[in-house]
Amino acid sequence: MNDAWRAQAIALCAEMRQKIEEVEQLLHSTDRLLCNNPEVSEVRWRDLVIDTYAPFVSVTGSAIHLTQTEWQILSYLAINKNKWCHHSLIAHHVWRDDIDGVGTSITIKTYICHIRKKLQPLAIIESLYGSGYRCFLPEE
Repeated sequence: MNDAWRAQAIALCAEMRQKIEEVEQLLHSTDRLLCNNPEVSEVRWRDLVIDTYAPFVSVTGSAIHLTQTEWQILSYLAINKNKWCHHSLIAHHVWRDDIDGVGTSITIKTYICHIRKKLQPLAIIESLYGSGYRCFLPEE
């Protein structure tokens, strides 16, 4: 009885690993589609300009200094404007395969806080507890 149960558990673990690999491949391909979209070279909203290819952001013509990581997060949210982006997708976009999973959501929350301060008075980044963030740019 124990051997049969153990064999079933091992088979289930192997099946789970396979599913995890499939999800990771999907994340990689989705990320490539979103981030290499040649049609989205910059995002403009009111006086805000976010260059999605080069680390440049400006508000009313004045450049806003963002770190590379802050810019990567903001440009990812801007490309996906008005869509909720889960912490894991943001982390995958920024750190690729260097994600350790520990403290990732807290790290992203810290970066979001820095971005919000630098973009004041624009309040374009919204959070949804447990889900992630979005760059809310309503149509005018």
